[in-house]
Amino acid sequence: MEDEELLEEYEMTDYEKAFMVMYYINEDDSVKMKKNIIDKALKICPDYFMAYVELASITKDHYKEIELLRKAVEIARRISTKSFDDITKYVEVMIISQYVEALKTLGEAYCEHGRFEEAIEIFEEAINVGPHDPLNIRYRLINLYCLENKDELASNLIEMFSFDDSTM
Repeated sequence: MEDEELLEEYEMTDYEKAFMVMYYINEDDSVKMKKNIIDKALKICPDYFMAYVELASITKDHYKEIELLRKAVEIARRISTKSFDDITKYVEVMIISQYVEALKTLGEAYCEHGRFEEAIEIFEEAINVGPHDPLNIRYRLINLYCLENKDELASNLIEMFSFDDSTM
């Protein structure tokens, strides 16, 4: 059965279809193959922002990487705030968790290039979007607060997650 037939067999949103296309992207190390998969996903759903995150991961140009990650985050911000009348709760949760993942990736890219204030802003947004912090962004953020002499903010963040034994 072809991919297109499988996607049409089940009633899915374009976002879900793009997710399914991207599902196996890490099984092939070929940049060309990854690019083809990304292009296919974006053709199905131009708002599938995780495709831009993947595209950023295969680019060799730092400026292009940041540009692609910022585009992913902008799309994620836009679609995460619109009404989800036509999608399932699963897709809504998937969008929010991928939004947090895109923010984390952008924040890490900022850190790699010494752009700590921008990283702090992005990580703070990630904490606010996904308050349960499944990606443990708080640890990176606490380190950045300490690096930037924002000890009170670091203490507040530690207190915010005091219920989690791993915070200590």
